[in-house]
Amino acid sequence: METAIVTDSNNGIFETEGKDLGVFVVPMPVQFDEITYYEGKNITYEELVYIPMSSGLSGSCETALGLAQEYEGKVQVVDNHRVSVTQRHAVLDALSLRAAGYTAA
Repeated sequence: METAIVTDSNNGIFETEGKDLGVFVVPMPVQFDEITYYEGKNITYEELVYIPMSSGLSGSCETALGLAQEYEGKVQVVDNHRVSVTQRHAVLDALSLRAAGYTAA
């Protein structure tokens, strides 16, 4: 019996690397304005700022910090120790900074 290994792209393994490893990769979906995009398929950004839940409450921030290192400075992870409403304010602040011409870095 052959056993297939399947993972999702959340771990940083995308389809091309998965093929090299012999792993099937399911792209993570992200929905914006009722349109579903898939990581590694049709989500392409020059750079991004990721504002996750506080690292004190979730491991997603630490994971993102580790994965961001693979993207040569194009991914910035903001651990501002916020959740809920204050995290929302951080996102709104990031939008204002982007509109003012700031880069992710």
